[in-house]
Amino acid sequence: MTRHVFDDTTLECGDDFVLTTIVAQRAKKGDFAPNLVLTRGPLRDEETLETYVARQLVELAKSLKSFKLHGRTEVELAGRPARRIACGWQGTQGHVEQRMTMVAIDGRVLTFTVTVPKAKADELFPLFDGILATVAIGAIAG
Repeated sequence: MTRHVFDDTTLECGDDFVLTTIVAQRAKKGDFAPNLVLTRGPLRDEETLETYVARQLVELAKSLKSFKLHGRTEVELAGRPARRIACGWQGTQGHVEQRMTMVAIDGRVLTFTVTVPKAKADELFPLFDGILATVAIGAIAG
């Protein structure tokens, strides 16, 4: 059994469980709340950040209505090499734009996903870019 610690909560899971942590932040107003979601999950055996990103793209294309990839670029996050996917799709409340910035550390991938209404993307992405510029990454416990 492995004990996992999340701020003020802990739990134990068997070693055959995969730990995925999700942290979500959203704007306080509007019909569709622009949001930033952080997920943390393991790389598969022999998987690299590049193959992880490719696998995520396949899953997105399969699961999102009218998915369109706008681009895939190498970026830096917290001084580390990262990959960014820019895409759009049809959500339940209209067209959305999304950016996912992924960084590998200690056999895991941190994915920062920003989702905004398409009509406000030019206004909101710079605000979220400012938030991502504050990211600091240390060793991941658990």
